[in-house]
Amino acid sequence: MAETATDVLVVGGGPAGMMAGMTAARFWPGKRVLVVRPEEDAVIPCGIPYIFGTLGGTDEDLAGRAPLLSAGGRLRTGMVVSVDRGNRRARLQDGGEIVWDRLILATGAENFRELYT
Repeated sequence: MAETATDVLVVGGGPAGMMAGMTAARFWPGKRVLVVRPEEDAVIPCGIPYIFGTLGGTDEDLAGRAPLLSAGGRLRTGMVVSVDRGNRRARLQDGGEIVWDRLILATGAENFRELYT
């Protein structure tokens, strides 16, 4: 697969990643901003409790691409499987590579609960 070059690479397209991508694209209009996330359309997590009670489904609770695209950013669907910070390269699951000048990791977190005995 081909190599892609970008000025700003955002890994993760949830709320934080999309906001970082939109902000970078707006404040650096001459720069190429690329957001990589596993899915084309993502559900807004804070709305999940309300989806079935008020919206009736997930279609109205999607994190849209339009704000990022209108700010001048790009979105790529895929999964980053490795990051080489020294060489400024990210490898994707499909074999593609992305070379960047600046990197933002916005992959989220998994909550855990520590049990004390």
